[in-house]
Amino acid sequence: MGFFNGRPRWLLLAIGALLFLGVGYGNCAKKQELILASTTSTPDSGPFDVLIPAFEKKYNCFVKVIAVGTGQAIRLAKDGNADVLLVHDRESEEKFVSDSYGIKRQDVMHNDFFIVGRRLTLPV
Repeated sequence: MGFFNGRPRWLLLAIGALLFLGVGYGNCAKKQELILASTTSTPDSGPFDVLIPAFEKKYNCFVKVIAVGTGQAIRLAKDGNADVLLVHDRESEEKFVSDSYGIKRQDVMHNDFFIVGRRLTLPV
């Protein structure tokens, strides 16, 4: 079963937009390498396996993914060791940009959680 089977299309489009609309492309053009610091859940769920090779081919560069927690990813970028972040802590992201470490914050995806079960009636 391929990555696209059973995956929500909005997730693919959101991540595709992040990578293919040139977020961080300026760094890729200069350095021939783009460092993407991401929370571990994104690479673990599989979209990078599909999107990164296409991005690398289109922009003739190498994307290095560093999968860490949100706080560590933000520290990497503050220290100049990451070009693009994909993290999930809105308050920290907004502070990162307002403190002039980043130039733009963009919502990319979100989660919906559903609890599925059946109603149980307990005897009195």
